[in-house]
Amino acid sequence: MADPKTVTVSPDDAIAFVEAILQGAGVSKANAETIAHGLVSADLRGVESHGINRIPSYLARVRSGILDPKAEPTLNQITPVVAQVRALSLDHLNNFLCLSLDLHSLRCVD
Repeated sequence: MADPKTVTVSPDDAIAFVEAILQGAGVSKANAETIAHGLVSADLRGVESHGINRIPSYLARVRSGILDPKAEPTLNQITPVVAQVRALSLDHLNNFLCLSLDLHSLRCVD
């Protein structure tokens, strides 16, 4: 028997829900889409520790000023084989930028 507190929703509904929450916190539509897809994808892969349950901690860090919802990660190519990503933005946005690079030339820092 399913836990009565558990609600099952479609991935598309979960993504839309997360996008709305993030946009309400000041995240741009494009970044909210990227982050929502990352969070829901983690849940779908069974990695709940990196899924939508991160939303309350993201919002708490935005409210406390630790994270800037409008921040954009920046890329600095230090050498031809080393890049540095700096950001005070939400994790999945930073990760998306990191993963879009050649992993052999990457060094992520906070």
